[in-house]
Amino acid sequence: MSLFMVGPALGIVLVDIIFGLPVVLWWSAGGMTALMLGIFTSLVLKERRLIIQNTPAKPR
Repeated sequence: MSLFMVGPALGIVLVDIIFGLPVVLWWSAGGMTALMLGIFTSLVLKERRLIIQNTPAKPR
């Protein structure tokens, strides 16, 4: 899933290099990046918690 976050970032950089981006669009892209990072972090933490809960303890 983290690979899906690379594509939009590269797209924004390429558009900025080719056409130039106004400051408003950089802030908008930054906000969307923060939102995607928040969702990604939430999903990773939930998945980690489920894996830990469903993994049987090792016998000693």
